[in-house]
Amino acid sequence: MDMEKLNKWMVGIDGRNSSEAVLWNIIDLANHFKPESITFICVFQELDLPNEIWSKFPDLQTTQMQDFGHKLSGSVSGVLDDSIEYTIELNVGNPLTELSKKSQQPEFDLILIGNDKNHYKLRDRVIKKSSCSVLLVPDQKIDKLQNILMPIDHYDYSQRIASVARQFVDCYQVEKVKALHIYQDAFHYLNLILESPYEVEEILQKRKELDDQLQSYALYKTKEFAENHKFPGFEGEIIKMGKGVNIDMPLAKSTTNYKPDLIIIEAKGKAASSAYLLGNMTESSENGLVQSYLYIVKAKREPVGVLKSLLRLDYRAVTNLIYS
Repeated sequence: MDMEKLNKWMVGIDGRNSSEAVLWNIIDLANHFKPESITFICVFQELDLPNEIWSKFPDLQTTQMQDFGHKLSGSVSGVLDDSIEYTIELNVGNPLTELSKKSQQPEFDLILIGNDKNHYKLRDRVIKKSSCSVLLVPDQKIDKLQNILMPIDHYDYSQRIASVARQFVDCYQVEKVKALHIYQDAFHYLNLILESPYEVEEILQKRKELDDQLQSYALYKTKEFAENHKFPGFEGEIIKMGKGVNIDMPLAKSTTNYKPDLIIIEAKGKAASSAYLLGNMTESSENGLVQSYLYIVKAKREPVGVLKSLLRLDYRAVTNLIYS
């Protein structure tokens, strides 16, 4: 699958909570990928000051914004590759509202925003509204991008994830790429098809058989994925998720053990914010998500949705497995 070129980037900045580490990471990314242009959009909440202050200093906020712009330009100039054009936009408004609106503009190929405790609402809104993929940038310097983690589902969007991973492999000296497939055990599917007490005993007898078949399927598809993409230092892992286990638990465990520099996930479906949140995972730094780059893959101008695909398996295929 051909990957869309990431030529035009938008960097969303909340003027109240900017981060030098986030900016450093963005410039490092740009120097590796070399997009055609980067638009830094900085939004400042209007100052809540008494009228007496405004009457004496009517240009107070304008001066502060201009100073911010000069400092930002100074940080970018001389460090960003000369081939990359950049512009800085300074706006007054609600950062949550204004940056989410800007992220919907069709000319951008990639949206980048900081991923830290000050931007939970902003990042969720941008992911939901953006017209293209979103890259969340950690608030700590990533000196070397070496390890990539990809939760995959073996459907079309896994190919998009693989295409994004390939771009990073081509731009960085990536040492390891891990594909993680989390699937639900037989009990989940048995619950979907039980209709009467008379079938319960018969179906439960086939639970182990179905579990074995689901595991074999997951292993085969993960091996097939590895053979098709041939990533450096590739590792495939499958995790069976039992009843009462949330998806954040196995994924958090995997990120803790593997310590990825970049996590690539897909966004698909109707319920937007769930695609990215995966429960409450991203609100905790303990699982490593906010300490890594987090790339949410979206086709341009595609509405984002819930990340059902991590757990998706064709219903009719499962039914056939049970009754075959």
